Amino acid sequence: MTHYTTSGQKLRQEVYLGGKTDLTRDYIGPFVYMNNSISHVKHRHGRFIRRGKGSWVPEFHIRDHLGNTRVVFILHDDEKVITQEPNYYPFGSTISSISYNHYKTGGLNENRYLYNSKEFQDDIGLNW
Repeated sequence: MTHYTTSGQKLRQEVYLGGKTDLTRDYIGPFVYMNNSISHVKHRHGRFIRRGKGSWVPEFHIRDHLGNTRVVFILHDDEKVITQEPNYYPFGSTISSISYNHYKTGGLNENRYLYNSKEFQDDIGLNW
């Protein structure tokens, strides 16, 4: 179940499995909480992700002219580390055989803003 404001801004997403709440995401401006724990903070060029207690890392998204995320990287010890490199079919699905994703699917730091910078919806197998 997803909750929106009257202007269409997403506020909350709840995923149910077996009649019980399996996952909750809350969207408060640029702040995104997952199961009542802060997951990340969005900014113009990517997001800040949480790494342990009180440690935050800037993550940068390189996008093409359509807004599709092409490369995601973090700065680690003055070195750029690629964490995600999605490649897309013309209709927006990810070509998994030639894409790279460092993060565990469904994990706290997973980047879900991919095709046209829209949030990927795979929680109940729809893969939108």
